[in-house]
Amino acid sequence: MPKNNKRKIIGRIIIVAVLIGIIGSGWLLYHYRRLPHNAAAPQIPQISAIKPQSRAITLTYSYIGQVEAINDTQIVPYISGYVNEIKVKGGQTVKKGDVLAVIKQDEYIAAVAAAEGDLSAAKADLINAKSQYERMQKAGTAVISQTELDSAKAAYLSAQGALEKANAQKQTAQTNFAYTYLKAPFDGTLGNITLSPGDYISPADRNIMQLVQYSPIRVVFSVSDKEYLKHFQKDEAADLVLHLRLADGEILPQTGEFKYTANTIDRKTDSLAIYTEFVNSDNKLLPNAYV
Repeated sequence: MPKNNKRKIIGRIIIVAVLIGIIGSGWLLYHYRRLPHNAAAPQIPQISAIKPQSRAITLTYSYIGQVEAINDTQIVPYISGYVNEIKVKGGQTVKKGDVLAVIKQDEYIAAVAAAEGDLSAAKADLINAKSQYERMQKAGTAVISQTELDSAKAAYLSAQGALEKANAQKQTAQTNFAYTYLKAPFDGTLGNITLSPGDYISPADRNIMQLVQYSPIRVVFSVSDKEYLKHFQKDEAADLVLHLRLADGEILPQTGEFKYTANTIDRKTDSLAIYTEFVNSDNKLLPNAYV
């Protein structure tokens, strides 16, 4: 083959090879652009292991409870009379023994004075009867008859009885006078007071004023018989930590104290009431509220 022809053939082969390379590169570039560039490359999963360890955990149980006042009473007078003075206002916090109201005292002061007078007279009668009886005893039956001696003894014993009766009447009069002061029987907060000076009140009245103890306060909730056997028997319940969540979601910082359980299971609900107590110094817990 002539040398020129050979060069022409080699040149054409080179041209064809270049064209094939260009076309192939274009094809690869076209398909590369169609591929998603953000596709993550497959990763080999990494597996790690830790050595098992034992540790204490806290189990939490939630129940719906109702707040109850430990002491809640209507102030009722022991005696009858007209109200002379009211010393407190509705919503006021009082201490045990504080005077809440005063009943008009005139007749009770007079009764004490009369009882003291009767007591003085009874003492004088006893002294006289005792002296008379002792003189007759010394004189003997040679001077006076047995009948007179017996009468003197009876008068002496009667005077002793009269003195005891007069003393009891004085104590009653003094007690009734003390009852003219209506006092708080325990620390608590008063409700609305509808009483006014001049009102006539008696032991039959029940709406004079209400006193409720706020702290400590009782919270009662119920558990099933199975839960009671598992968590709330006396020894186990002493180790429980009691927290309260209020209606607004707040959890009180102070914890409660388990007190006791009801002595029977409620047949209607098949549950047992649990009684606890919480300090309530800020009065956030109100009787009849749910927590």
